[in-house]
Amino acid sequence: MSQYTSNQNAPQTEKVDGMTHTAPTPEAAAHHRKVPSPARNMIDRLENDFQSRPAVTIAPQDQLAHALHQGKLGDFEAASPFAACLIPLLQALGWRGQIRQLTESLPHFANGLNQTEFRNTLAHLGYATKPADAELVRIDPRLFPCLFLPEDNDPWVVLERHDNHFRIFDSAVQAERNVHIDEVFGRAYFVSAAHTSFTGQKSETITEDNWIGALAQRFKGTFLQLLSITFLLNIMALMVPLFIMSIYDKVIPSQSTTVLAYLASGILLAIGCEIGLRTIRAKMMAYLGARVENIVANATFRQLMSLPPLLTESAPIGNQVSRLKEFDTIRDLFSGSLINVALELPFVLLFIAVIAILGGSLAFVPVVMMMLFAVIAIIILPTMRNSVKESSKARAARHSFLVEAMGGIRTIKQTAGEEKWLERYRDLSAESSYRHFRTSQISLLLQSLAQTIMMAAGVATVGLGVLKVLEGTMSIGALIACMALVWRVLSPLQNLFLSLTRAEQIKTSLKQINQLMKLKTERPVDNTAITQRHFKGRVMLERVSFRYRADNEPALLGVNARIEPGEMVAIIGPNAAGKSTLLKMIAGLYRPQAGQVILDDMDIRQINPLELRQALGYVPQICHLFHGSIAQNIRLSHPTASEEELQEACRLAGVLDDILALPKGFETRIGDQSIQKLPSSFKQRLSLARGLVKKAPILLLDEPAKTLDMAGDAAFIETLKTLRGQSTVIMTTHRPSHIRLADKVIVLEAGMMTHFGTPDEVLPQIYGGQK
Repeated sequence: MSQYTSNQNAPQTEKVDGMTHTAPTPEAAAHHRKVPSPARNMIDRLENDFQSRPAVTIAPQDQLAHALHQGKLGDFEAASPFAACLIPLLQALGWRGQIRQLTESLPHFANGLNQTEFRNTLAHLGYATKPADAELVRIDPRLFPCLFLPEDNDPWVVLERHDNHFRIFDSAVQAERNVHIDEVFGRAYFVSAAHTSFTGQKSETITEDNWIGALAQRFKGTFLQLLSITFLLNIMALMVPLFIMSIYDKVIPSQSTTVLAYLASGILLAIGCEIGLRTIRAKMMAYLGARVENIVANATFRQLMSLPPLLTESAPIGNQVSRLKEFDTIRDLFSGSLINVALELPFVLLFIAVIAILGGSLAFVPVVMMMLFAVIAIIILPTMRNSVKESSKARAARHSFLVEAMGGIRTIKQTAGEEKWLERYRDLSAESSYRHFRTSQISLLLQSLAQTIMMAAGVATVGLGVLKVLEGTMSIGALIACMALVWRVLSPLQNLFLSLTRAEQIKTSLKQINQLMKLKTERPVDNTAITQRHFKGRVMLERVSFRYRADNEPALLGVNARIEPGEMVAIIGPNAAGKSTLLKMIAGLYRPQAGQVILDDMDIRQINPLELRQALGYVPQICHLFHGSIAQNIRLSHPTASEEELQEACRLAGVLDDILALPKGFETRIGDQSIQKLPSSFKQRLSLARGLVKKAPILLLDEPAKTLDMAGDAAFIETLKTLRGQSTVIMTTHRPSHIRLADKVIVLEAGMMTHFGTPDEVLPQIYGGQK
């Protein structure tokens, strides 16, 4: 029947619902029986097709299968049709990412994928999708592969076409099929790399110098459409004054109802067109505002996540949250009154020209009033700018205080400090209210001045117009039309005048966004080519020095050490000696300002920080748990970990029995409030399990037993014994029992290394012979 059925081993075809479906061969059917689920198909394709770089090691089949099935990265054992289409489409597109990228791109709580989540996942992986309603046989084959949603059917991945024969992946049967199609309608989603357009041209990149300006350039076409619609609206706006003039000058003197009927029909048509155009413009502006808000929010958050930790740690959390919240004002720039003003202002000259035609010298009235608006704005802008700045500072201080207070409300109550904190809040609230009052006062003053100017414009127009009417150089109808046109000219200026306060706030936000986007990140924000590195575990510190601020004493000064693979090293010393800083230096969280940290003969400054941290295991001194299940929190460092790997890590951390005793086990949800109720020992052991689940060649532990009880500490000691020789373990500790297990000990005092050697060599010098 076709090239797909030309031999006995080829798939056999059958006609179903007007389409010729090709049944799988016996070999394919046997293979399909070996594949118990859609997730297994996904893993097989990843294993076979995404191992293109020697430096990349893809996780084993069982590992990712469990990650997708039982790991709740998505409940893919009952995969949705869209989830089934994901891997076949990525395979056809030639995606060469890592499994970790795929799992991190899936929704946080994913039970399969819906249409929106499917497109978002592709976007996270670097692909843009463009929908179009089409008949399948009419789609240009050059647009394949694509996702196609037939009417009343599950989605397909259309792979290729030969005449009317299509090779598709059918999500309904979880397999590829060869089908003969004459007529199928549906919606197609064409896929292209995010850095190129569907015409093959490179899309515009956002520059660092003027990030907001470059963002606006992306919507240049939309702005031109809005400008065109606004031009038509202004033409329609001319109809009403001209209609009024015609009524007074033509209809009333002639008492012609016929002329009135024609004029009324015309003005009604103009009003109807204006309503339609305004509706279209409102929808476009609403879309533009929402789109810009989404882009700005995601870009600024991505930028913050890509900044070196030293930059983000220096600012209070409340201030950072407050600043991000203020970035929402950018939406008003693209969808509020300011964009209306920007669209209307160019056509002010059109109305002034019409006034000049109808009233001659009356055109000077709006021109003079415009100059008056400008003079007042120049005078009042410095005061307003300072007021907006102070108001923003006061509001940010109050918000930062609230974040701090709510985060430590339990401590406040335990210390009976409510009154003191209320007093502090009253002061901050009073300052914020006063600054807001000053800003509102200026805004109300501007409003009063604007209304005065508008009334003065009306009086001046009537006064001068009456003289022209008495002179016979102007009709009454023209005078009334000029009155309406003068107010139409001044209306955008009045709106701009009244929006000066908001404009100043938006200007401040724009400046802050541009400054944020100019900051140098640890790595390119759009970097998707991440290589999975595997270290042997050798660590060398060569004259490592670091200080947090230029006016601070060095946190580390000239630290030298050599740690061989598989060794266990304890870093000891008094508080503020630089122990945690040294671990963060090895983890790449901080970069040495002098000297170098070398892993396997490579300076860490030559390694992408993301690659470095993915290859290391790091347990911080303070455990941070996030909203989600216990399994998700542990998998944070290793998203593709299997259920067995989770249990093994928790067993080593001594927390497995506690988790299994919970009603929902690893799927127990923890949130902001429940995290506070968890015992500190339990949280610390979860943090330890998160670090152990990676089976990293280098494991960094910062006071890992600080909050552990005696039983937990005993279990931790056994874990250290298990890790000996398998991973390079570097830990900070104060416990002699942990120090004795170490192969080497580093002693820090005031950032300087005073001793380095085996416990038998170092401990007698520190404790005077007592171990």
